[in-house]
Amino acid sequence: TGKAEEGREALRGSVRIKPDSAKAHKALGDASVALGKNDEALASYKKALSLDVAYADAHAALGKLYERTSQDPLAAGAYEQAVKLREDDAATHGALGGVYQRLGKHDDAARELARAAELKGSDTDTLFELGVAHTRGKRWAQARDALEKAAKLRDDHAETWKLLAQAHRETGATAQAVTAYEKAL
Repeated sequence: TGKAEEGREALRGSVRIKPDSAKAHKALGDASVALGKNDEALASYKKALSLDVAYADAHAALGKLYERTSQDPLAAGAYEQAVKLREDDAATHGALGGVYQRLGKHDDAARELARAAELKGSDTDTLFELGVAHTRGKRWAQARDALEKAAKLRDDHAETWKLLAQAHRETGATAQAVTAYEKAL
């Protein structure tokens, strides 16, 4: 942490030289997060956003900090702002989808995770989380579709097969459900 602390001190110097630089404040926030100085990071991110309200990276960083400190409603708000500003950022859509999952907003989670999957292409984790969102929303056909794609990409993930079996069962595909349950084992 000695070098990390030195780096943060250098960034504080940058902020003193360029107090109106949103990027400098955001970088100082990132350094503070790395050192576990969450209150200082929060202040830096908020300062960055007061200087540039359209700074998507600062909104996303604030969302991550709120997630890290178990403040999911605030994380959702920060990620929502980031997504509005940078509609093509798969990682932020995915993060927002994950927060929505934890908040029980499964339709919103599915929408954000579907967008993340669309932007990322074939990403097992995103497809799995999308399947989970559809499962929790009892949208079994959509869950099945997402989970089948995830299983094709990574066939050794037991949880994917278990949820896929449930989706098959709920859509009346008993034979496929049995096969998926066997793969889960």
